[in-house]
Amino acid sequence: MTNGERIKYLREKNGFTQKDIATRLGVEPAAISKYELDMREPNIEAIKKLATIFNVSIDYLLGRTPDVFVDETNRDTLDISAIKDKYNFTKKRMDKVKEIYKNDTTLSTAINELCCGVGKTTFGQTITNTNISMLEIESMFNDFENSKDPKPQIIMKVKNLENSIIIVEIDSFDDEEMPLDATDRIALYTTKLSQKYNVLGLVMTIDKDENCKIIDAIYQKNKDTYYTQLHLPKTVLTAGEYIDIMSRL
Repeated sequence: MTNGERIKYLREKNGFTQKDIATRLGVEPAAISKYELDMREPNIEAIKKLATIFNVSIDYLLGRTPDVFVDETNRDTLDISAIKDKYNFTKKRMDKVKEIYKNDTTLSTAINELCCGVGKTTFGQTITNTNISMLEIESMFNDFENSKDPKPQIIMKVKNLENSIIIVEIDSFDDEEMPLDATDRIALYTTKLSQKYNVLGLVMTIDKDENCKIIDAIYQKNKDTYYTQLHLPKTVLTAGEYIDIMSRL
């Protein structure tokens, strides 16, 4: 995304016309059009004003922090019955289904990629969980509202964002086959945990060479009935960058 495209995206997202922005900056509407078409760069004073108008950092406005695309058409509600049907179908064709699946070999890789550490860090409190519990998942299928909170593989309680967490589920090359993949688990966990928190849910894949990428990202505000699909870089960002993204949602 170019700087001009970012200005246009933020203007439209906030419901402003080019004339609205021009009036606030004290320029002609044609100048805003040229900014958005990358035909002219705003000066430093205009950049400061634009950052204030759009409630973003100057770094974000200049493309120094990751872009996050949010489209209202990407809102969705969790269809628990559909996930449950998929879970039961996969269970039937598997030879054996365990109550607990362990994934401890790739957690350290994921933590290192996120640069978030474990325990109390500058970003907040990070907890890891090596066990993926099918009993926990089934309890959510049976009584979603009253079931206990799930324990994602990685959960960070963000220190500087009120009532906000980041959760991560991992699809690794050496995982055993499970009745529910990481993408479905993150949808289930995000919706459940949003009863208490603002939740950024990430699905990470890790291959045998320890290459990591993000294949799914969703966000659900506390008490919202829907989650929003996010279009984030597939490259794994740092925890600090994901926290910056959350602050803009």
